[in-house]
Amino acid sequence: RLNAKLGTRFLGVERDALRALIGQPWKGNVRELENALERAMVLGGGDLIRLQDVSGDLTGPAGTLPRDLRGAVRRFERQHVMEVVAEARSDKREAAQVLGISLASLYRKLSLGIDDEPAPAPGG
Repeated sequence: RLNAKLGTRFLGVERDALRALIGQPWKGNVRELENALERAMVLGGGDLIRLQDVSGDLTGPAGTLPRDLRGAVRRFERQHVMEVVAEARSDKREAAQVLGISLASLYRKLSLGIDDEPAPAPGG
Protein backbone atom coordinates (compact mmCIF):
# COMPACT_ATOMS: atom_id res chain seq x y z
CA ARG A 1 0.00 0.00 0.00
CA LEU A 2 2.80 2.45 0.86
CA ASN A 3 4.61 1.65 -2.38
CA ALA A 4 1.52 2.74 -4.31
CA LYS A 5 1.12 5.88 -2.19
CA LEU A 6 4.79 6.91 -2.50
CA GLY A 7 5.49 5.64 -6.01
CA THR A 8 8.30 3.39 -4.73
CA ARG A 9 9.16 -0.30 -5.14
CA PHE A 10 10.35 -1.49 -1.74
CA LEU A 11 10.30 -5.27 -1.36
CA GLY A 12 10.49 -5.47 2.41
CA VAL A 13 12.38 -4.71 5.59
CA GLU A 14 15.86 -5.94 6.56
CA ARG A 15 15.95 -8.24 9.59
CA ASP A 16 17.65 -5.70 11.94
CA ALA A 17 15.21 -2.95 10.99
CA LEU A 18 12.28 -5.31 11.51
CA ARG A 19 13.58 -6.28 14.96
CA ALA A 20 13.92 -2.61 15.88
CA LEU A 21 10.40 -1.84 14.69
CA ILE A 22 8.90 -4.84 16.48
CA GLY A 23 10.73 -3.86 19.67
CA GLN A 24 9.03 -0.46 19.82
CA PRO A 25 6.03 0.04 22.11
CA TRP A 26 3.71 1.30 19.36
CA LYS A 27 0.79 1.00 21.79
CA GLY A 28 -1.61 0.13 18.99
CA ASN A 29 -0.86 3.31 17.08
CA VAL A 30 -0.73 1.95 13.55
CA ARG A 31 -0.57 5.46 12.08
CA GLU A 32 2.70 6.14 13.91
CA LEU A 33 4.21 2.90 12.61
CA GLU A 34 3.01 3.77 9.12
CA ASN A 35 4.63 7.22 9.40
CA ALA A 36 7.93 5.61 10.44
CA LEU A 37 7.79 3.27 7.44
CA GLU A 38 6.90 6.15 5.07
CA ARG A 39 9.84 8.18 6.32
CA ALA A 40 12.18 5.20 5.90
CA MET A 41 10.93 4.66 2.35
CA VAL A 42 11.35 8.33 1.42
CA LEU A 43 14.86 8.57 2.90
CA GLY A 44 16.07 5.10 2.03
CA GLY A 45 17.53 3.75 -1.14
CA GLY A 46 17.50 0.31 -2.64
CA ASP A 47 14.67 -2.16 -2.33
CA LEU A 48 14.73 -2.89 1.41
CA ILE A 49 14.12 -0.66 4.43
CA ARG A 50 17.32 -0.67 6.49
CA LEU A 51 17.96 -0.08 10.18
CA GLN A 52 19.56 3.32 9.50
CA ASP A 53 16.40 4.31 7.59
CA VAL A 54 14.18 3.74 10.63
CA SER A 55 16.54 4.53 13.52
CA GLY A 56 15.60 8.22 13.61
CA ASP A 57 12.02 7.22 14.39
CA LEU A 58 13.09 5.00 17.28
CA THR A 59 14.88 7.57 19.42
CA GLY A 60 12.09 7.94 21.95
CA PRO A 61 9.11 5.96 23.17
CA ALA A 62 6.36 5.79 20.58
CA GLY A 63 3.48 8.12 21.23
CA THR A 64 5.39 10.53 23.45
CA LEU A 65 5.45 14.20 22.58
CA PRO A 66 8.35 16.51 23.30
CA ARG A 67 7.68 18.70 26.34
CA ASP A 68 9.62 21.71 25.09
CA LEU A 69 8.31 23.97 22.33
CA ARG A 70 11.36 23.54 20.08
CA GLY A 71 11.02 19.75 20.16
CA ALA A 72 7.29 19.92 19.47
CA VAL A 73 7.82 22.28 16.53
CA ARG A 74 10.53 19.99 15.10
CA ARG A 75 8.26 16.99 15.41
CA PHE A 76 5.39 18.83 13.68
CA GLU A 77 7.72 20.09 10.93
CA ARG A 78 9.13 16.61 10.33
CA GLN A 79 5.67 15.11 10.11
CA HIS A 80 4.43 17.88 7.80
CA VAL A 81 7.43 17.58 5.47
CA MET A 82 7.03 13.80 5.29
CA GLU A 83 3.33 14.13 4.47
CA VAL A 84 4.01 16.66 1.71
CA VAL A 85 6.74 14.42 0.25
CA ALA A 86 4.34 11.46 0.36
CA GLU A 87 1.57 13.49 -1.30
CA ALA A 88 4.07 14.48 -4.01
CA ARG A 89 4.74 10.76 -4.53
CA SER A 90 8.36 11.24 -3.42
CA ASP A 91 8.94 13.97 -6.03
CA LYS A 92 11.30 16.10 -3.95
CA ARG A 93 11.24 19.04 -6.36
CA GLU A 94 7.44 19.23 -6.20
CA ALA A 95 7.46 18.81 -2.42
CA ALA A 96 9.98 21.63 -2.01
CA GLN A 97 7.82 23.88 -4.17
CA VAL A 98 4.69 23.07 -2.14
CA LEU A 99 6.61 23.71 1.10
CA GLY A 100 8.01 27.00 -0.23
CA ILE A 101 11.64 26.00 0.34
CA SER A 102 14.55 25.26 -1.95
CA LEU A 103 15.26 21.71 -3.06
CA ALA A 104 18.59 21.88 -1.21
CA SER A 105 16.78 22.86 2.01
CA LEU A 106 14.37 19.95 1.61
CA TYR A 107 17.22 17.47 1.17
CA ARG A 108 18.99 18.98 4.18
CA LYS A 109 15.85 18.69 6.28
CA LEU A 110 15.34 15.08 5.22
CA SER A 111 18.95 14.04 5.77
CA LEU A 112 19.39 15.85 9.07
CA GLY A 113 16.04 14.94 10.55
CA ILE A 114 14.47 18.32 9.65
CA ASP A 115 16.34 20.58 12.07
CA ASP A 116 18.17 23.33 10.19
CA GLU A 117 19.12 25.25 13.33
CA PRO A 118 22.01 24.33 15.62
CA ALA A 119 21.09 23.00 19.04
CA PRO A 120 21.12 25.65 21.77
CA ALA A 121 24.16 25.81 24.01
CA PRO A 122 23.71 24.26 27.46
CA GLY A 123 22.15 26.72 29.86
CA GLY A 124 21.17 29.10 27.11
